[in-house]
Amino acid sequence: MVPRGQIIRARDAKDGDLLCGIAISVANGRTHVGVLHSVAGSKPLLLHMAWHLRLRNESPSEEGIWVIPNIPLERQKSVAAMSRRVWKTCEQAQLPYALKHCTTFDFMGSVRPHPEFAGFTCATFVLALFESCYVKLIDLSSWESRPEDIEWQQEILSILVQTGVAQPHVEAVQRQIGCERYRPEEVAAACALFPPPVQSSPTRAYALHLLQLLRTQRLPSR
Repeated sequence: MVPRGQIIRARDAKDGDLLCGIAISVANGRTHVGVLHSVAGSKPLLLHMAWHLRLRNESPSEEGIWVIPNIPLERQKSVAAMSRRVWKTCEQAQLPYALKHCTTFDFMGSVRPHPEFAGFTCATFVLALFESCYVKLIDLSSWESRPEDIEWQQEILSILVQTGVAQPHVEAVQRQIGCERYRPEEVAAACALFPPPVQSSPTRAYALHLLQLLRTQRLPSR
C-alpha cells in the first residue's frame, strides 16, 4: 500500500495501493474531486458528484493525481465502508447539486437532515463523507468567501437554470450564493496536509502546489 500522506499519479497506481483516498483531476478547465475507496487488494472505485442528480461510483481515470490521507488504517477502512454505504443508499434516489456545506451522512449512508441542506458540490460531498467518519479535513471556522467564488456560484446557478432543473431547487441554490466555497483542489490539499483540520491559509497555498502538479505531472515514478 502507498504510505499515508503520499501523493501519486493516477496512472502509476497499482491494485491494492489504497483503502481510501482523494482523486483530483482537471477536465474542460475545471478541477474535480472525489473519494477513492476499495477493499483490501482490489482496484479502487471513485465515488463522486458528477453533477446534479449524478452521483457516480466508477473506475477512476488514469489522469490526475491521488492523495492518500494521513489517517490510521482503521479510519481508512471506515471511509471506504462509508463510501460503499452512501452509494448503496443514494444510487437510486441520487443527490442534488447545491453550494452550501452544512451536513454529513449517517451510519447507513443517508444524508442527515438539515434545514439549509439543498445538495453537494463535488468538494463538499468529499468533506461530508470524511466528516461522517470523524475526519474533519478543514477548519471550517477559518474559511472566508471570495469575490471570485461568488462569480462561480452564479455561473453554477445559471447552468442549473439552463439545464431545466426544477424551479424550487434553483431557488434553494440561489439562496446559498455568497456562502463559503471549498474548491476541489483545496479539499485535496487539506487531505494532504491533515492532521489536524487545516486552516484556510495553508490549504489555499498548498492547493496552488497541487494545481501545478496536475499541470506538470512531475511526481516521482514508482
